[in-house]
Amino acid sequence: MGPKFLLLAAIIGSVCLSSVNAKTKFLLGSKKCTWGPSYWCQGMAQAVECDAVKHCQEKVWKNSIKEKNSFPCDTCKEVIGKIKKFAEDESLQDKIIQTMDKACSLLPSELSAKCKEVMGEAIKKLFASLDSIVKDPAALCKKLKLCSAQSKEEILKAVIKHLLSKDQQVSSLLMPGPVMMVPSRKPVHKLMIKTSETCVMCEFVMRELSKMLNENSTKEEIETALNKLCSYMPGSIQSECKTFVQEYTPFIIEILSKEFKPELVCRELKLCSAGGATYLAVAKLLKPRLTANKGCDVCQTVVKDVQSALKDDVTVKGIEDMLSMICDYIPEVEIKKQCSVAIQHYVPELIDFFIKQDPKTICKDLDMCSSKL
Repeated sequence: MGPKFLLLAAIIGSVCLSSVNAKTKFLLGSKKCTWGPSYWCQGMAQAVECDAVKHCQEKVWKNSIKEKNSFPCDTCKEVIGKIKKFAEDESLQDKIIQTMDKACSLLPSELSAKCKEVMGEAIKKLFASLDSIVKDPAALCKKLKLCSAQSKEEILKAVIKHLLSKDQQVSSLLMPGPVMMVPSRKPVHKLMIKTSETCVMCEFVMRELSKMLNENSTKEEIETALNKLCSYMPGSIQSECKTFVQEYTPFIIEILSKEFKPELVCRELKLCSAGGATYLAVAKLLKPRLTANKGCDVCQTVVKDVQSALKDDVTVKGIEDMLSMICDYIPEVEIKKQCSVAIQHYVPELIDFFIKQDPKTICKDLDMCSSKL
């Protein structure tokens, strides 16, 4: 693998240098480069084009990295993507072979033909090998530890899939018995999901929506944001999510215009009770009145999911983000703060704990499984 990665490094360097040399001469007359940081810092290509890499690193990307930690990952995928195009360019292969043929022609006639044959085959093999290495930029960047094993979108999909699971045992544990959550404005007759699941979907949509919008967002921006959120859902319920968006967008806009906080929208629509579906679920999990077998089974399922995630090289920051999403659903401010502080201080210990113990032992320590089981 050594020579392959040396070749990869050399190609990356040549691609970057050629980009700088090719584009810098257009800098002074480039109209786009007069647009300022909003254009310069869109990506590495624009920053190089406008000779603004240092500015973007110090003034823009530095803050972005703290919030999203995505710049190294995005840049890696962008560069590997260009190398992929380079490796797939047959005309470029032909040009290199022609150049090597000219070099071989300088050798004595008895060696020239053999040189051309050997070098031609070697170049084709090199390109084929390079193509196999860079065929999946995202996977390669994960192997190089420049991308987390799970993106935010993947984490959100996993969380929503878990929350909206059709598994009857989990559903009955989280929301036993009927709950009065009937919408007063428009019936959700097209939604093929349970009422509690509608509440969970509404809460999720509103929390993420509040992060994506500002106070002056237009109706179109809200609709676009809502439809984007549906793409985070598993394929099996994306249509239900889109139906939810189509049915409730006018009412959501109306309620938000009255300066309701996003977390109150689902209650105003009568889709959730005062506590909210997620809060009720958390409360049920914290109460010792659960039947031992149900609580133990669910606990072990969750622990196995966490252990599986840890095997996929999820970063500590990624795990903190996943746990912080749970803290966001706790309505009491003081408990929410305690939850956040605990995550900041104890995530390394928790990871170590989850790695070294089996699911049943962990759930016993958490008092979710009886020692007799």
